[in-house]
Amino acid sequence: MSQEPVPKKVPYEQFKESNDQLQEYRKTFEELGIDNADHLRLMVEELRKQPEKSDLELAKERELQLVKESREMAGQLLDERKKLEQLTIKNAFVYKALATGFKYATDAAELADLSDAYIDDDGLVQGIDEAVTKIKEEKPFLLKSAKKTARSIG
Repeated sequence: MSQEPVPKKVPYEQFKESNDQLQEYRKTFEELGIDNADHLRLMVEELRKQPEKSDLELAKERELQLVKESREMAGQLLDERKKLEQLTIKNAFVYKALATGFKYATDAAELADLSDAYIDDDGLVQGIDEAVTKIKEEKPFLLKSAKKTARSIG
């Protein structure tokens, strides 16, 4: 006859502490994308196979990464600056168009050729007067019309 081992009794606090640690490990593994112990072993083996990099190599890699990121950010900054310049030119056109008597100034801004307009070194928009004059001649229906006199019928 074989005797079954009598289970050990574990104090509740010790059980709770162990269970809390287990839950914490599971959460960490889940965050790291580790499914099970075999997956963890495989990851550790792969890391061991990789040659260790010197601090200099790591610094060079980081420098290259930072240079790449700064170039990307510089490109994004240039794009945003161009958008801001175009918006400033469009707003200057709308302002000038309203002052000139356009009823539909924002529509006129969409139709106008603003390719020759630019912002000078002093931050002033140049070339708007020409664009307003041109669209005024090409699309007079965008202007405020003179009051029509009522005609009498009969």
